[in-house]
Amino acid sequence: MKILRIGTRKSLLAQAQTRIVAEKIRKKMPELEIEIVPMATEGDKQLDKNLSSFGGKGVFTKELEMALLDGRIHMAVHSAKDMPVDFPKGLVLGAVVERAEYEDMVVTRDNMPIVCMKPGSIIGTGSLRRKLQLQMLNPQIETKEIRGNVQTRLKKLDEGQYDAIVLARAGLERLRRDSADEYKDFYNKFYYEVLDSEEYLPAAGQAILAVEVAEELLKVPEFRSVCQTINEEKAAYMLQAERNFLKYIGGGCNAPAGACSWIDGERLRIKGGFAQDGKTMLYTEVTGGISEAGELGQKLAEKLLNKG
Repeated sequence: MKILRIGTRKSLLAQAQTRIVAEKIRKKMPELEIEIVPMATEGDKQLDKNLSSFGGKGVFTKELEMALLDGRIHMAVHSAKDMPVDFPKGLVLGAVVERAEYEDMVVTRDNMPIVCMKPGSIIGTGSLRRKLQLQMLNPQIETKEIRGNVQTRLKKLDEGQYDAIVLARAGLERLRRDSADEYKDFYNKFYYEVLDSEEYLPAAGQAILAVEVAEELLKVPEFRSVCQTINEEKAAYMLQAERNFLKYIGGGCNAPAGACSWIDGERLRIKGGFAQDGKTMLYTEVTGGISEAGELGQKLAEKLLNKG
C-alpha cells in the first residue's frame, strides 16, 4: 500500500478529527502517503430536518461506508457517538483512537450557569437525552431544535436565536487545537460551562474517534498493522462497554440514553442513564474488569431496564 485514503465528512470538525488520525499514522509510518478524502453525507445536506425524521445518526456515515465497500477509501473516521450500534455487512471497527474531553458544555453569551437561568430561557439542542438532563438541572428552561455544525450553532447563539446551546466539549477543543480552523478568535466570544459527567451523562462513545474499515481489507497484514499502530486499548474498552450498553438498552444511538466509562488500573466503571418512557432519566452503574467491557455494557443495560 503506497497511498492510504481516509474518508471524512466535509465539516471543519470532521476534517480536524481526521487530521488527528492521519498525523498519528504519519508518526508511526512516515513512509506512507496519506490522502484525506472529504465527502458529503445525507446528514450534512438535510440541515432543516430533525435527525430522527430521516434516518437518525446513520445518515452521517452511509456515504462513507459505501466508499469503504467499493474501495474508494481505505478508512473512514467517525465521531464514535455518531455511529449506529451495528455495522453494515462487510464493515468493522478497525481502530479506536483516543478519547478527548468527554463532557457536554452549555455555551452562553453572558456566562449564566444553567442552574441560574431564568424561566423560559431557550436552550438549543435536538437531543432528548440532553433536554431531559438539562431540565433536571433547571426545570424552568425550555429547549428548541438546533442543527448544523459547531460554527453554525455558535452563529445562531451569537445572533440571539437562543439563550444558550449545548456542545460536546471534545469537538470544540479539537477545533481550537486544529491549526487549519479559521474560527479560533470567534470561539473566544462565548462562555463555556462544562457539565459534571457524574450528574449529566454524555452520549455513549462521546469524544472517541473510531476508524471504520472493510473487513476484507483488514485481513491484509500491512493494512492491519496500520490499524493496530493507532489503536488505543483503553479507549477501545470504553467504547466496547458503551456501545454494548446502547445495543442492549434497545434504543440505538437516537435513544434518550447516555453512558460514560472510566478506567482505573484493570477496573472499568460504567454509568448509564435511560429514559424508557421518554420523560424521566434513570441512572445506575456497574464495575468490573476491563477485559469484561462488553459484558459490563450489557449488564448495565439489563440493570437499568430492571430498575425502570
